[in-house]
Amino acid sequence: APEAPYPRLAAEERRPGAPIWTAVELAKHSGVDRTRPLLLAIVGEVYDVGPGERHYGPNSGYHGMAGRDASRSFSTGNFKDDAVPGLKDLSPEQLQDVISWRSFYRKHEQYRFVGFLD
Repeated sequence: APEAPYPRLAAEERRPGAPIWTAVELAKHSGVDRTRPLLLAIVGEVYDVGPGERHYGPNSGYHGMAGRDASRSFSTGNFKDDAVPGLKDLSPEQLQDVISWRSFYRKHEQYRFVGFLD
């Protein structure tokens, strides 16, 4: 039997006053513990990506992004070494890649904004 889906968090409005997540708290949502929602962060925005388990769950291609802000890897594609938030030495083109991915999460029909990363 397939495993039960990840629990979901309610969508939040992307504005001041939205929940603040610490990196430690976010790390508990990498998909390993199926009793917790599956989350990732990009440019400091935290998203519930539970419906994307086939992409972000354990043993999947983008699992390295789950439970953390791996903004840099959205441009470089290196989920091993670049799964970090830092963007300062990326080229303008690489920064645009990251911003385009952020737009993807913002507009996604099933993924939900759930807060900001501290």
